[in-house]
Amino acid sequence: MVFQQGAEERRVDGETLTLHIHGFNIHIESDDPHTLAGLAQLYAAFRTPVSGHPHLTIRIRCRTSASGDPPALAIGHLWEPLPALPYREAYICERVQQAILERLTPFLPLHAACISRNGQGTLLAGESHHGKSTLALALALRQVTVLGDEVALLHPAEERLYPFPRALSLRPDTLHRLARPALARMAQPWGDRLLLDLAKFPTSHPHPAPVAIRHVIFLESAHGPPSGRAQQGPFWLFTEPTGPAFIHALAALPGVRHVIPMGAGQVEVHPRPGQRTAAMRQAEQLCRQAGIPLLNLIRTRLRPPAFGNESRLLALSPSQGVCRLLNHCLTGRPAGTSGEHGQGEVGQLLMQLARGTRGAVFHRLTLGPLPQMLAHLDRLLSSERMSLETEQQESHRSCKLSI
Repeated sequence: MVFQQGAEERRVDGETLTLHIHGFNIHIESDDPHTLAGLAQLYAAFRTPVSGHPHLTIRIRCRTSASGDPPALAIGHLWEPLPALPYREAYICERVQQAILERLTPFLPLHAACISRNGQGTLLAGESHHGKSTLALALALRQVTVLGDEVALLHPAEERLYPFPRALSLRPDTLHRLARPALARMAQPWGDRLLLDLAKFPTSHPHPAPVAIRHVIFLESAHGPPSGRAQQGPFWLFTEPTGPAFIHALAALPGVRHVIPMGAGQVEVHPRPGQRTAAMRQAEQLCRQAGIPLLNLIRTRLRPPAFGNESRLLALSPSQGVCRLLNHCLTGRPAGTSGEHGQGEVGQLLMQLARGTRGAVFHRLTLGPLPQMLAHLDRLLSSERMSLETEQQESHRSCKLSI
């Protein structure tokens, strides 16, 4: 179970890390130098020597304490148990990111890469293993500024994208696919991934500015998105093995219609109509309250991505684009809010997404060989640059005529 401890017991002996993210201070401490070093590398762009009063304190105890307390993680004052290895590093990474994003309330966090050229922002939205980080790295090598490879922060009221430049998280074979194996010397191994600091690239900026959103591109297989009913169908929880009490509690959640235990800690959850987002959040909260580490939550059953077909860049209508972008919201809550919400939150999210992206053009980029996908992006970004240069020339000519 999740349990609360006194201030003295809550302290973790070890090293500390302080982050400053868009006005929000996070203090992280851990008794494991390797874990803290990985987080420091992942969030290198947000590290700050300023101590000050933290808005959020995260404590990570990777070893059994002298008093016999087991490995656990605390977001604020409440502790929750850590899963056993080899899942621990990935779990810590996801929980820390989730805790941070849930508190950045002015923004809608999106599961997408974000790039910038000439002050114009482009979102690359896609499921895991669909090439977001690979394309982000390839574009960084082509003088495009990468504002983030996994998370993009959309400010709906401002209609702008804010940077979330975590280190690029890459599979080891990615550098060979890009014919850049020498970059491995710049990377930091962490779990089964390589972390590559964006600040080491010539196009990086120590304090990148927010950008207007110009394009939203969905990376999809040639046969289309994973499911046309992604907001209605089931989702899947992966936890450490649980007993019948947890299954009954899961089935009793307000947003859940029924559940199907699949063994080995996997549960298929069928939400009530219109309650899918609420049901996912309720299931995550139940796991935390029950002290059961949530190893993964899969929103849709994905076909394995295939990169052997010809890549194509196709147009999408704004209404189609906004509905698809809803599937890439990371927190499931409207911007400017926190905590639990009732019915109607999906409608709020759609309205905020439509407002935040109303100046954007939506596209589908079907998966294919990497050179083809990059060629499509190069043409799109180059045409955008020429369009902007034409606008600037017309503006300059108009100024001369008016004078």
